Amino acid sequence: MSFKDIALPLIERGIRVIPVQPGEKRCLLPSWPQMATTDILQVEAWDRANPHYNAGCVGTPDTIAILDCDVVGLREKIEKETGCKFPRTLVVRSAGKGAEHIYFLQTDRSRALGNRSAMGLYDLQSRDKYCVAPGSKLGNGRTYDIVDDASIADFPDFLADWIERTSVQETRAAVADDDEKGAPVHEDFDFDDWCAAYPELDFFGEKAGIHVFKACPWRGDHHTNNGRPDYRATVLFYDGSRIWFKCLATGCEGHGKSIGDLVRLLGERHGKYDGPIFADDLENSLEHFDAETADDFETPAESAAIKVTDGGVCIRERCDLYRAEASKLCRKCIEEASEEYKKSQREQAPEQELAPQPEDNSHVFAEGRIQQTVFSLVTTRADMVKTEKLEWLWSDRVPLGKITYFSGKPDCGKSVTLTDVVARVSSGREFPDAPNPWGERKVLMGVTEDGLGDTVKPRLIAAGAKLENVEFLNFVRIAKDASKKQRQFALKTDMRLLRYALRKNPHVMLVALDPITGYWGADSNKDAEIRPVVDELSKICDETRVTLIAVMHQNKRTDVSAVQKVLGASSVAGSARIVWGFSRDPEDKELCHMSLVKNNLSAKRTGLDYRLMSRKVEVDGEMIPHATVEWMGENELSADDLAAMERDIARDGGRRKLADLAATFLQEKFAKSGGWPCKELYGEAEAAGISVDALKRAKHAVGLESKKIGGHWWWINPKAEGEPWSKKAEELANSAEAL
Repeated sequence: MSFKDIALPLIERGIRVIPVQPGEKRCLLPSWPQMATTDILQVEAWDRANPHYNAGCVGTPDTIAILDCDVVGLREKIEKETGCKFPRTLVVRSAGKGAEHIYFLQTDRSRALGNRSAMGLYDLQSRDKYCVAPGSKLGNGRTYDIVDDASIADFPDFLADWIERTSVQETRAAVADDDEKGAPVHEDFDFDDWCAAYPELDFFGEKAGIHVFKACPWRGDHHTNNGRPDYRATVLFYDGSRIWFKCLATGCEGHGKSIGDLVRLLGERHGKYDGPIFADDLENSLEHFDAETADDFETPAESAAIKVTDGGVCIRERCDLYRAEASKLCRKCIEEASEEYKKSQREQAPEQELAPQPEDNSHVFAEGRIQQTVFSLVTTRADMVKTEKLEWLWSDRVPLGKITYFSGKPDCGKSVTLTDVVARVSSGREFPDAPNPWGERKVLMGVTEDGLGDTVKPRLIAAGAKLENVEFLNFVRIAKDASKKQRQFALKTDMRLLRYALRKNPHVMLVALDPITGYWGADSNKDAEIRPVVDELSKICDETRVTLIAVMHQNKRTDVSAVQKVLGASSVAGSARIVWGFSRDPEDKELCHMSLVKNNLSAKRTGLDYRLMSRKVEVDGEMIPHATVEWMGENELSADDLAAMERDIARDGGRRKLADLAATFLQEKFAKSGGWPCKELYGEAEAAGISVDALKRAKHAVGLESKKIGGHWWWINPKAEGEPWSKKAEELANSAEAL
């Protein structure tokens, strides 16, 4: 649809429109609130400028207000809480979350409300705010679709009452005085990872750093106000640098509790969180500065609450302010520890031991002087660059000397699958769908979330690894004179040491980090901080021809593409040449998919199916089952395809009925022939009202397989290989080769 096609039906309804960037939600038109129009001549002018524009519907006091829902099913939720039924009106389903945009004509009540919002529930776009219009399309191919094409109804009074009770402004005012009480977070604090660790940290959503709990952690349910649910009562604030907690329900045990109280509550219920949280957490501060917490300091049990002070007392024995009963660290000692740490980094690897950099045939392309400083632009001529063959550790799936990520949700087998790859590299066994031309090679493996003895080693045994070829990454030791210190390996500070180690051990072909977030040593959410780390890591892989495979967690967003779900700044995902997504099938939870997220190096786009199985391993004379992978063959689904299926099923349970219809369609087709070209199947299915997504899901249920014949994909029934269809396929293949 062109911009004009989208805009005309809207301006006929009296809705003011603006142009929105093609494939996006942004309007870049300066002063767009003043430019919003129902003028057909202006619409035609914008269409001539770019017919691919999306459109935006603007709420104004004299036209419409739009209830922009952030959750699916909000309309039904409001009706249940108020006991009132929404009037029929124009309703649009968004292309992101699939939630509704509900259009109303402005009334005195809605004009008085103005723009309102409730974190994670809705935004009321009433005055100079817009929603993307029906007919618009995002870059992922999904469109904004009309659900109900009814005439636009007046804004109902019961909805105005409900919005007044639930809008976010009241919550902000109630907690505004807590801004200074929020605790600063540690520079390595991972908010998404912390939330994933505890079931109580479950939110409706987030607006401007305000997160609304689905249930109060102390109460175990949401609070009520005059018998109605009050979702404003319990909130968590996180703005990237500070975090604080507030429960406004005066009768709740959580009322008056701090973020520290919440952390302790979660720790008592589920165990202490592994990562750092607060900036002035003593244990994490000392680890960051490389001080010996065990030897130099006796910390009390409440060490997580110890703060840094500017004077008075200090817990460090060699400090002039030392007191045995102290529970604080003075600023001077923190600074000294920091300087000692930085100095040790400069001295950790002697310069003369490092291999020299290879010559790169570079030359000075241009040079100039500013005062006493000379600036040179150094380049390399294209004809002087050595042409090299791209090599693969695992053919078309994991490139040699590059970074590959295994990304996905928890409990879908990322770690088990990585263990399987480590086992194949260490033992020289073939890969699931390709030979292993390298033979036995060494692997450097770092694991931070599983026990080496009770989990990782038994999994390696179950996967058939050659254990003497696997080196577990323990720690970095720093020795100077008679003193020795040790700390966890961190990519940000130990890149030089890693390069040296890989050069000294040329039999290492694979570095496997599970997950890599435990080894960054930098804030992966800050592009300026993480980019130098990933750039240097890519350079080391290229220089040493060592492959890095790293497990990556995903963020919790559901309105973005698969590559945007890779946790961290954009440069994190950008550093990998290939990213594989790991997920469970939306309908068959026993079936898992390794599906393509990103591939910059190979034309192959297919993934692999697998199941998580158990294999018994002998431990202290007892046979203990441990997880391993059973590979099931290729699949054609990308990670974005699977995510779209998952969202569709979550949004509309009727998709399951559609899958049943698709399965019946395939059964009837394959009763006539054992093989069909994919394009032919897709075309007939869509003519029958069955989407390609539904057809692909039904394929597994019916037991079909994919096969490439003569450059074209076919679906086949493996039990009918010898039937006449195969002759037809061979004829097509031969004719394609002849051409």
